[in-house]
Amino acid sequence: MGEVLDKNSEKNKGQAISNVESVSNKFGFVKQDEYFEDRQIASKDTSNYYVIRKGAFAYNPSRINVGSIALKENDDVSIVSPLYISFYPKKELNVYFMRNWLKTTEFDKGRRFLTAGGVRDTLSYDALEEIAITLPNIEEQTTIGLFFTALDNQLTTQATKVEQLQSLKKAYLQKMFV
Repeated sequence: MGEVLDKNSEKNKGQAISNVESVSNKFGFVKQDEYFEDRQIASKDTSNYYVIRKGAFAYNPSRINVGSIALKENDDVSIVSPLYISFYPKKELNVYFMRNWLKTTEFDKGRRFLTAGGVRDTLSYDALEEIAITLPNIEEQTTIGLFFTALDNQLTTQATKVEQLQSLKKAYLQKMFV
């Protein structure tokens, strides 16, 4: 993967950016002040935090085994802790193809083989670069990425409908037995 990734080394010079985010294995990038409502996680000095722009990936190297890796999809520039590793795909790698490839057993096998640690598996950036990736041409990557993005969007829509129906059922049951 080292041939198709660029490590992000942009720091928050002068603490110009105050939008601090974390990576959740369920929700992707999340604002720290919303995700950790009960406590302050970020340091007061965020000048050594990494700047995250649209198209960047970031992961917690000690939580990669639970899927704590995400693609920054919106235009809101943010920063993440220096504990995170961040990178950008080069132009020959479609970001949506990459996002979905990171969920495959091929990636997981490479990650498990190259992680180090005891209680928590840790995947360094150097180890990430060593993971083998098979890439179709950029047009095929784009088609694949768009296909799985559309599926993800459908799944989200259906999950929302299920939640709404469950709420409706609960309301009917409460009215029925009052």
